[in-house]
Amino acid sequence: GVSCTGHGEYFIRNVVAYSHAFHGYYFFAHQNVAAAKRALSSINALHGLSYSIWLEASLSLLQGDASDACSRASILLNQVVNAGHKYSSASPVAAATLLEALYEMNDFDMIEALAEDYLPLIRETCLPDQIIIAHRVVARVHTLRKQHAQALHVLNLLQDLGDARGIPRFSSAARLDRIWMASLAGD
Repeated sequence: GVSCTGHGEYFIRNVVAYSHAFHGYYFFAHQNVAAAKRALSSINALHGLSYSIWLEASLSLLQGDASDACSRASILLNQVVNAGHKYSSASPVAAATLLEALYEMNDFDMIEALAEDYLPLIRETCLPDQIIIAHRVVARVHTLRKQHAQALHVLNLLQDLGDARGIPRFSSAARLDRIWMASLAGD
């Protein structure tokens, strides 16, 4: 176990939760997310809380509960926006999480509206996993709606961002989705 005290506890608990989730130890991940949320709620730290809820929603998605993930991300996004932080670093985290959950629920209209508002902020402020997922989701919605030029544009943005930041995973993700698009088109 990890012993954490003080306001820095949320950071450590979020990192430990992420590590547990990555290794498939979901029970321990949930325990650490709950501890992080307690610490963050006690000091009303929406920015840090956004990462706890992202982890919590990601765990729900990993366990096949898109509805729970969608609910958690929606509540967080509304909370952040209502607190006057619509264009802070907290709202893109919530939006990226919500995009993924909405994709699992096939709510393409909501994805397009959310992406229009938040995709540029997601590119600038989120973690690599969130950036990749958000771009892939938006590109896939465009592809499924036969908007191939828009899908390619989103994937090119992801690849260019990876090249600019030196993050090869971005380019790899963009290439994988281009392959997915081609296979759908019978190419």
